[in-house]
Amino acid sequence: MTKRARTILFLSFVLLFLISVPPVIFYADGYRIDFAHFRIVKVGALRINARPFPANMYVDEKFIESTSFLFRTTFITDLLPQNYLVQVKKDGYQTWQKQLAVYEGSITSATAITLFPIFPLQTIIQSDAVSSGFFPEPKGRAALIAYNAQDRSYNIGAYNSQTHQLLNLDIPNSVGVLTDVVWSNDAKKALLIFTKSNGAFSYIIADNLGETPTITFASSLSTLLPSKGMFSRTQWSNDNSHLLTIVSYTATTKKTQQDLYYIDLDTNTSTKPVRARLENYVLDVKDFLVLQDGIYTIEGAINTMNHYSATLSNRTQISSTPYPVTFNTPSAAFRLIGDSSMIFALHSDGQLLRFNQAKQTFDKIADGVRNIIPAPDGLKVALQKDNEVYLYWVKDINDIPNHKKDDVELIWRLSEPIKWITWLSAPYQYLAIGTTTSLRISELDTRDGRNIVSYKQIAPNSGMVWNDQNQELLLVNKNDFVGVSLDKTTQ
Repeated sequence: MTKRARTILFLSFVLLFLISVPPVIFYADGYRIDFAHFRIVKVGALRINARPFPANMYVDEKFIESTSFLFRTTFITDLLPQNYLVQVKKDGYQTWQKQLAVYEGSITSATAITLFPIFPLQTIIQSDAVSSGFFPEPKGRAALIAYNAQDRSYNIGAYNSQTHQLLNLDIPNSVGVLTDVVWSNDAKKALLIFTKSNGAFSYIIADNLGETPTITFASSLSTLLPSKGMFSRTQWSNDNSHLLTIVSYTATTKKTQQDLYYIDLDTNTSTKPVRARLENYVLDVKDFLVLQDGIYTIEGAINTMNHYSATLSNRTQISSTPYPVTFNTPSAAFRLIGDSSMIFALHSDGQLLRFNQAKQTFDKIADGVRNIIPAPDGLKVALQKDNEVYLYWVKDINDIPNHKKDDVELIWRLSEPIKWITWLSAPYQYLAIGTTTSLRISELDTRDGRNIVSYKQIAPNSGMVWNDQNQELLLVNKNDFVGVSLDKTTQ
């Protein structure tokens, strides 16, 4: 080969290198030609995670892959920035689908997808039980149900989440009808409050719930009350050994008063907090909240927020302004709800306020609220109105979709009254909404609308609660006390 030929060959390779390398680098950096729009763009990706597995992933109705125990997340790369129809399918389950936007150089995630069965498995815990009271522990770890059996006998059953059975408590009918249950923090103990036909109250303490329950007749609790007094709001102490209760009674002025008592169950004595240097003062408590760092109260003539130690000593006023709602009656129609990071005040007229600990003030959130259910992750709170469910965001959420602190957004609006709502399992991206005619489950992700599942064959007529251990909803469906498994299907 001549020198000239070698030179031409060398220059040809150099030219080929200069021409080919930039496109390779261009491609490696994620750039592509969008022929539909005649432009150069940087690709994005989709990250999808769904349960239960295995589940089939589709993008624009094209099968991508099936998830498994080891590979639960599907990662789809080299996607041009545009909208894609993402579907997750599984036999016997409702299909999840959503139009998701992929952006240049970024990853769009949907990692909290849950598929719900078309026909969920219902395990009957107690059949043919005409419920006269369903009293679940707030976290679903235990439950008590009052029911009339087929022989018309009145029974109190304790639900054991491990054995999936209802254990009958040996309680005589003479104590009255079960009207309220106060659960301890560990769900192993409860104060049962009964009402007799003459209006009198009786009290029983059930212990070792969830295993082999024992009961103790706490008749001495009545002797601690003032004349014609009654427990209007009760909570257990943090160590589950004492009771704190608001006692409502008629004072010598013939005005209804409410005092907060600390009751030692072992010695049957009570302690009422008394302010130093104030004589003939009756503590007027609207409500209280037992938290890990002590006890919070709304009290006094101007309704200030106060903090006490666990035994109702060392009082400190922590609000600089009074609670801005007028109390027409000192009844338990006012509630404090929350934890040490967020304390809410819900008034009977539907006004919901949050206590701003930094400013020591009460900030109004919404009107018309009937109940609130904080999510266990501390990021959001479900607000239950007559026919609507809203979300209040406690903190900024930088994930997609973004949410700002103090945002309030509508989740669901129904034509019938909403009776009960409860959070499903972590990461708490689904709400179960119950009416007297159906059960609905709604996701929180607002992108391209929410996926909503409706079960008209399930009508929780006396309450419901999520049991995380068994991944089921506990409720009374018609005349059966059942556990509804939302990860199992009858098909």
